[in-house]
Amino acid sequence: LNSDLCCCLEGRDKWILVFDDASSYEDIRAYLPRKGAGHIIITSRNPVWKHADRSIKPDVFSNAEAVDFLKGRTGLENQEEALDLALALECFPLALEQAASYINETRLSYLEYLKLFKEY
Repeated sequence: LNSDLCCCLEGRDKWILVFDDASSYEDIRAYLPRKGAGHIIITSRNPVWKHADRSIKPDVFSNAEAVDFLKGRTGLENQEEALDLALALECFPLALEQAASYINETRLSYLEYLKLFKEY
């Protein structure tokens, strides 16, 4: 797959390749095209990348903002459980949105969702 992908991208003028939650450069190196006019976006929780051209740290909610967001999106009021979940998700807005959507769909409590999150 990686040689096919690289050949395909190297022969095109414009492309974008996204690696989501890559642990290290070594994990993705084989999939990187050697030439071409494209762009590569790498998301990672690894704060130290040796081969990064530019690094952007995403904004996160404050604890209070995260709790308010969860309560507003789910209609659930348990402040302590909402805070526990927000902290487990590191107050990342996208993670909170995904959790809230899942909670709404399945009608779980914050605590039940948190147990699933920790299990998987």
